[in-house]
Amino acid sequence: MTFIVVKYSFVVIWRNKHIQFGI
Repeated sequence: MTFIVVKYSFVVIWRNKHIQFGI
């Protein structure tokens, strides 16, 4: 379960970075 939570958090951070760069 922990792996899924970590992976989900990583995806959210990755999406936020792309939104900041406007990509």
